Amino acid sequence: MHSPGISIIMPVYNVEKYISRSIESVLQQDEAGFELILVDDGSTDHSGIICDRYALLDKRIRTFHQANAGVSVARNKGLEMAVSDIVCFIDPDDWVEPDYLSSMLRYVSDEETLVLANVINDYDDGRISRKVFDYKEGDSCTLSDCSSFIIRNRIIENGFPVAKLFRKKIIEQHHLRFNTDISFHEDHIFVLSYMMHIKRITLSSRAGYHYMHRQGGLSLSKRKYPAEKLITASDELIKGIELSAERFRLTGERYMSRLYTMLGLNQLVRAALTADAAELSLAGNKIRARKKLFLKYYAPNHKVVRLLPLLFFIRLDIVVLLIGKIAGRHF
Repeated sequence: MHSPGISIIMPVYNVEKYISRSIESVLQQDEAGFELILVDDGSTDHSGIICDRYALLDKRIRTFHQANAGVSVARNKGLEMAVSDIVCFIDPDDWVEPDYLSSMLRYVSDEETLVLANVINDYDDGRISRKVFDYKEGDSCTLSDCSSFIIRNRIIENGFPVAKLFRKKIIEQHHLRFNTDISFHEDHIFVLSYMMHIKRITLSSRAGYHYMHRQGGLSLSKRKYPAEKLITASDELIKGIELSAERFRLTGERYMSRLYTMLGLNQLVRAALTADAAELSLAGNKIRARKKLFLKYYAPNHKVVRLLPLLFFIRLDIVVLLIGKIAGRHF
């Protein structure tokens, strides 16, 4: 098989209303040298049939079917099947502009450069679309001396697997995969892990990826995850912050407070708020084990949430259980 310039991985699950638009937006790219890998994760609607139909129409499209195992397993399958050394991701309910690929490919300089592009948040309730990041076109930094670049451009906070160009060689060399044990922040953990093995980041200001926010679904902010999985995600995110701080020489208590709060400590508090009686001790023990981090860095927006770890420190776990039952979903 002739190697395409780039492999696009799209995990698919029950998105029959949206997937045609997503695939069509890929087919309209002004960069024609790609393969599109569709991984149908056991869809129970017509998504898999739609994927097969497009694969018959365009030889650049390959469809794989698997029993439902989650988005991480589907993405990992896509990585396994990718032919090109340059890899990117698109989600099946989003869509991309015709220059989504070309606007990033122009900045591919060597195997150890990670290219990041901007993302647009789109809403189906009439709200105005907004760019997520404020990137300067072509801005670049060698990671041996890049702390101000990282902080200014919110690189650590950018955990989208989309709107980025990865190298399969690096992924395979360092055995990087999406964590299949969790379904919350697994994409962010993958991105942070990948960043440990690159030497340069280059930015594209072009916002060619449309991330769709839809009404009617259960948003991630409201979804209940098992406490054990939230704790696992917290551990991995905190490890990612610690490695990033060392690798990129990140400093500044206010900045580090934002990172630890958003990526690690909030997940533990959410685990406590959504825990049942059997899970509460697991969450409480982990929060107590992270006491130094909480006291130094925890600064959530909600004042009540800020007080919750203190209840664990003085062994009032039962109070947190009651708060979680009464109002946990509102935090």
